[in-house]
Amino acid sequence: MKSKNIQTEIEEMDQAIRAGKASHVPTLVRKLSQSKIRREDRAPLAAIAWRVNLPFIGVKLLNPLVRPTSKKPVNPTPFEKEEYGVSLIKVGAIEEGRKILEDLEPAAQPRSLLYRAFAHIAQWEYQQSIPLLEQYLGQSNLENYPRLVGEANLAAALVYERKFTASERLLKRFVKKPLYFGKF
Repeated sequence: MKSKNIQTEIEEMDQAIRAGKASHVPTLVRKLSQSKIRREDRAPLAAIAWRVNLPFIGVKLLNPLVRPTSKKPVNPTPFEKEEYGVSLIKVGAIEEGRKILEDLEPAAQPRSLLYRAFAHIAQWEYQQSIPLLEQYLGQSNLENYPRLVGEANLAAALVYERKFTASERLLKRFVKKPLYFGKF
């Protein structure tokens, strides 16, 4: 399979997830992950995999890049580390994933803030997730769909922490938005 074809498939899967029509995506992810995947396609495919509850595929794709052997040294990119870290969190290796994400510079890898919040949320540490989500949402260049994801998680954290005034303000804005928001 040529890389361009895989990139197109990944973009189509992303669009299906955003549109709420992703029932076929896990099958496509499994099929693609069985083929030879070029390095530049591994992190984007891992990002799709964990979003459709297949984080083990992301770990499998990115482990050789982020945790290479001495026989095959590799210098992983921040994006590869970011997607590997969140995949680890989603499989339950929360501390390992968090450590990888904490080593990333949020200014260069802003999603690392969201993913670090996911680590706290996975351990019911909603209070610790709130400042990370607020910092993530404070980015001026954040596109609509990622902003929606961050706002949904922040709203949940605020409700859990019984910060009803703040959560009500956010939820009122949240329900007025359309459900589809372009690129993540």
